[in-house]
Amino acid sequence: MKIKYSVLKTRFGAATVGTTEQGICCVLFDTDAVSELTRRFRPAELIKQEEPLHRKVVELLDEWPASADKAAALPLHLMGTEFQVAVWQALLQLKPGELSTYKNIAQKTGRPTAVRATGTAIGQNPVAVFVPCHRVLTSSGKLGGYRWGTAMKALLVEREKLS
Repeated sequence: MKIKYSVLKTRFGAATVGTTEQGICCVLFDTDAVSELTRRFRPAELIKQEEPLHRKVVELLDEWPASADKAAALPLHLMGTEFQVAVWQALLQLKPGELSTYKNIAQKTGRPTAVRATGTAIGQNPVAVFVPCHRVLTSSGKLGGYRWGTAMKALLVEREKLS
């Protein structure tokens, strides 16, 4: 498998966008995203090459949350365990501004007692913003963790709430 990636500037900071022939496989805001790509998608061949879909991702991020509905039409290539993909697909059902809990997402996957495993799968989401893990709160209504920081999670949630 080949993953074409590029590092592009967005309103949220530098994003590494990776795509396969099937669609977007990652949107990462990590400072060392190439190492993350290598680790996560081994043994894929990584090719640093900007693709039109990469630019589309940046365009949608820069317009977020007004572009959230358009983002739902983007082709995704979700790669993970069967459980991770089930969790990520449950996240894709959340509409902009709609919040859920880890427990609720676990229930949607058919594994209602797997709340911690659900949280771990959410934390492993490689397609930031487009697979909306930022819309998941703790059962007490707190933001909870976010791979790219709670400040960014709060910003995304607040902007979606206002739109």
